Amino acid sequence: MKLEYKRELDHNYLVLEEEQGEQREGYEIYMLEENQIPGLLSCTLQRINQRQRFFYEVTSRQSLDLLLERKRLDYTDLIHILEGIRRALSGAREYLLDVNHLLLRSEYIYVNLDLDLPEFCYFPYYERAVREQFFELAEYLLGKLDRQDRLGVELGYEIYKMASEENCSIEEILKLREKYSGDKEKAAKQIRLTWEEPERAARYRVAEPVNVYGEAVEQGAQEPRGKLMEE
Repeated sequence: MKLEYKRELDHNYLVLEEEQGEQREGYEIYMLEENQIPGLLSCTLQRINQRQRFFYEVTSRQSLDLLLERKRLDYTDLIHILEGIRRALSGAREYLLDVNHLLLRSEYIYVNLDLDLPEFCYFPYYERAVREQFFELAEYLLGKLDRQDRLGVELGYEIYKMASEENCSIEEILKLREKYSGDKEKAAKQIRLTWEEPERAARYRVAEPVNVYGEAVEQGAQEPRGKLMEE
C-alpha cells in the first residue's frame, strides 16, 4: 500500500494506492465513491492506466499520531475516540461494507484540533481483523495518556484490559463510551480509582489554658496560689 499527500487549491488529500494485485471494481468501491458514510473520510477515486488512487479528504484535519506528538490524551479525548470508532463501524455496516477494511492505525485516523469525532480511512485493499487492530490501537493510546488526568488514565487502562481479553467483543468495549460519557463527576464514581488518597495532615487544637483546679483562665491571668483547703 502506497501512501502520499496531495494538495489541490484549498483541499488536502491523503492518497492511498494498492501497488500489487488486480485492480478491483464492485459494490464497496461504488458505495465509497457515491456516499458520505458516517465516521469515514470522504473518498474519491482516480483511475489512470489501470491504476486506482483513493483520495481521502483531510482538509482542516491532521492524523492522530501527528497530533499526539504535541499533546497528551485525556478523558474527553478517549471518549471522542471511542465515539469515532463506534460511528465508523456503524456507518460501514449500514452500507454493508466489510469492517475489516477499516484502518484503525493512528496515522490513518484524522481529527481536528479538539480531537472531536475522529474519521477513519476505509481502503478496500486492506484487510485485517478489526478486533486485532483495536487491541493495537488501545496499546498505542496507553503510551499517550496524560498521567495527570486520573480519570483518563483509569479509562485508558480499562479499554486496554478489555481489548486484551479474547472473549471480549469490540462492541462491549465501545459500551464504555456510554457508561462513562456525560457528567465527569458521575463518571469518577463509576470508575474504580486505584490511586491512594494522600494522607491528611494531622490537625491539632490548641488547648485552652487552665489553672490547677482545671478551670479555664484568660491568657495572661495569674494562676491562684496556695493549696486547696478542706472546709
